[in-house]
Amino acid sequence: MRIEALQIIKNTNEQTRQSGLQPVIDTALSRLDELRPVLRQTILEVVESGELDRRIRMAEEFSLRRGRTNPNSELSDGAGAYFLNEDIFRQVFMSTMTDATLERLSLGPGVSLVEPPSFYSRLLQIGQSMSSLAVNYTAEGGTAPTTKAIKQIMDAKIDPQGDFFSNDTVYLTQGATESIEIFMEMLSQTTPQAEILFLGLSYYTGPYAALQKGLKIARAVPQTISMSEKTRFFPRYEEIEATLTPNTKAIALTLPNNPTGESYSDDEIRKILTVAKQRNILVLLDCIFENLYFDDARNYQSRFLQIAQELGALDRVVVADSLSKTQNIPGTRIGFLATTNRETKESLDNIIVARRCNPPLVEQPLIQFEGLARKIKALTMQNIALSLEKAIQTYMARDSYPFTADEFREMYKEWDNWNETVKQYYADNLQIVKAVLQQVAQAGSPDEAAFNTFIKLAGIPLGTNSNDFLAKLMFTLSTYTQNGACFGLSQTQWDEYLGMWIRITYASNREELVEGLIRLVVFTEQYIELGLGDPSKYAVLSNKYERQI
Repeated sequence: MRIEALQIIKNTNEQTRQSGLQPVIDTALSRLDELRPVLRQTILEVVESGELDRRIRMAEEFSLRRGRTNPNSELSDGAGAYFLNEDIFRQVFMSTMTDATLERLSLGPGVSLVEPPSFYSRLLQIGQSMSSLAVNYTAEGGTAPTTKAIKQIMDAKIDPQGDFFSNDTVYLTQGATESIEIFMEMLSQTTPQAEILFLGLSYYTGPYAALQKGLKIARAVPQTISMSEKTRFFPRYEEIEATLTPNTKAIALTLPNNPTGESYSDDEIRKILTVAKQRNILVLLDCIFENLYFDDARNYQSRFLQIAQELGALDRVVVADSLSKTQNIPGTRIGFLATTNRETKESLDNIIVARRCNPPLVEQPLIQFEGLARKIKALTMQNIALSLEKAIQTYMARDSYPFTADEFREMYKEWDNWNETVKQYYADNLQIVKAVLQQVAQAGSPDEAAFNTFIKLAGIPLGTNSNDFLAKLMFTLSTYTQNGACFGLSQTQWDEYLGMWIRITYASNREELVEGLIRLVVFTEQYIELGLGDPSKYAVLSNKYERQI
């Protein structure tokens, strides 16, 4: 269920402010008590009918047919657990549960179900109506106004009044996913079979793309992961340095992290950038969650890029960014790739020209708005004496835009209000997640930025097959999410030492979120009570991804 109007969120936030969040939480907990016996019965019916065992065996059979999910295939090393969850469990669900009484819910969709700012569609329509954009094959990295706007976005991350990136070293891509894939291809061409080190946990995209390009992949996490309310998965600098080899040519970092929401301190960032500069290592900075910090003073800027500039190490950084998470428009596939490294730029140019004619040029008006809006937002945060009117008057006069100053002003106000309102909605949802899961949660992530949280479930014995848990959650209560192994490290490390960690996306419809959380609580209780992970009682998924990075 998509939230179709910002007004609904505003009303929800206003009600929350007036009455406090506790009544909302109390209602959710009451709903849990109400649904617990019904959901327990649903689980029992699937288990006792033998359907659960049949679906588990079907999942195993289906997984062996694909290289990326067959545990014995090298193709599964990059993201076997993720694709087992994404491809196979869904396939079994769709083929065996068409008559399911429960609607399928996702606790980890990875996208927000909140509608983006309303004027985005108008800007896209403007682009479609411009013949110079709609009837054109040129501009491999984006039109000149588009790359100028991307440069604005990147420069503003450091200093909105500065000049750091160049129009010809920034690129429009098909989402951050393509930016990351292009980076991996560039690295494989310039330094074949180089090693890339992933810091902490990450979405599957990076390791999987690196594997396809013949790169060596490694991952650094803390040697000892202490479970707490703010469990850290980012390694300390000393652990990073100890992991580097002479063949390490790149470091990949998602900041703030997905799925944990954690960040690095300025001191740690300085150390990472210093060693990158000293050893001539590139840093791939995936910053698609960067404007979603709960501390608003950290938004619309990048401490990583600011420190890189201070250290003279900006040419060591390649940035992957997009509008998918911050502005909730993943379907448009608007991504950015940026660097100041001229040698890297030459290789990127050749790859982009070789693979296609151009990205979607009609997105130019939307990106022009976004570039100007972020520049003005950063400027007004930096200088509170600068009025919005003065900023608009000054900076719109310097370029030509497909909208007037009055139109931009109205769009900017809606955009700014949307960002603030949605972040508060996410923050409230996060508190609901923690309240509903408190009965079954043992530890969690730092949650410094909005969108996802990472939770360790209590009472699940070490050694439990975490993919079996996910499969049975899907096959009994029609609920989907991801476990720790979907974000890196071998499944054995998770199952034997770290336990059952799962990602929850709380940037979603509140009713569906609460319903999914309730299902997760009841299923966790029943998984423990019935011993659903005991192979002497029930079929248990045999898939194990031992070599997964």
